[in-house]
Amino acid sequence: MQTGGETVNFAVNSFYDGFDAGPVRHRTTLQARINLLKKMEATISGEYGKVKGLYGIEEKNVFGCRLLMKYTL
Repeated sequence: MQTGGETVNFAVNSFYDGFDAGPVRHRTTLQARINLLKKMEATISGEYGKVKGLYGIEEKNVFGCRLLMKYTL
């Protein structure tokens, strides 16, 4: 996608792990990357997941976000 002459890249990642003993975990991430300057880009991502029966956890929702600024020398 292009906005104001700049390119924005989007990605969706998802994984699901099921184990023999019954525990499960999954996570889905939405990520956007944009070039801010000629040598600088920003990546922002948000994720949601669930852990159940793993690491002694009964059931837990997991949320997270990340902002990464990258400058190339």
